[in-house]
Amino acid sequence: MLNWNVRVVDDESEFSNFLILFKEAFPKRSISFFSSILSNLSLHRGNLIILETKDKQPVGGVIIYKVDGYDFDCWAPSYFFVLDEFRHLSIPFLIKAQNCFSGRVINVTPSDAMCSILEAMRYKRLTSGSKIFFNLGINFSFFKKTHIKKLSLKEVDLSKNNIDINFLSRKDLKWIPIVYKNKKVLLCFKKTSWFGIPLQILVYCEGVDKKNIRCVLDCINKSLIGLSLIVYPRDTKSVYKYNLIAKKFRVYGDFDNKSMLYSILGSEVTEIL
Repeated sequence: MLNWNVRVVDDESEFSNFLILFKEAFPKRSISFFSSILSNLSLHRGNLIILETKDKQPVGGVIIYKVDGYDFDCWAPSYFFVLDEFRHLSIPFLIKAQNCFSGRVINVTPSDAMCSILEAMRYKRLTSGSKIFFNLGINFSFFKKTHIKKLSLKEVDLSKNNIDINFLSRKDLKWIPIVYKNKKVLLCFKKTSWFGIPLQILVYCEGVDKKNIRCVLDCINKSLIGLSLIVYPRDTKSVYKYNLIAKKFRVYGDFDNKSMLYSILGSEVTEIL
């Protein structure tokens, strides 16, 4: 008989019991940070899952979010941890936690240790990290023909994208619908800052092949993004040499990569730096 148990914590009155555990597992985060996350789980269609010993002692935890944008159920685990003495239960815990929900799973920005676990579970690597470039807000359309046409959100049928309406009203998210080479494209950037420098993180992309992402970003920079650092995912090969490379946005999933690059709006992993 197993001497451990995995359960979904669906009673919000219990959440406060796990704040110190998450704080100790992620010392760079504050108690108030995790308190805010847990109190908003229902809003973002998320759940807290706990690993317990047989005497009900919590020794691990993971927050799982419902991810928008896919045409199938997709979940993203975030802030996954297991206490050192129970580390041998990491993979069984993660498998059982994910089995609490139907559908596929995508894991974005995993740590080095988490990458090893995902590779052991034979997850497919969908992207290899992120690239960061400084956008001067200069449009080079004087030198090359641009294929970008700006649209309004009203011109896009968002119902087809399965995007929760809560994301459309968030002030830190900037939605940009355009036409690129006669195809409708929908992009979303998370607006934040890094050491006081404006930062735009590409957190949703549909309608553009991965090899054309940088071309699209170069074309729309003046009118739609402006002066800022732009973070976007990278593949194993690229012709763009003048980029800062980061490990963030190493994306793993248990499904085939499709023409739609990725969508991670359902997860706190949009805090990339």
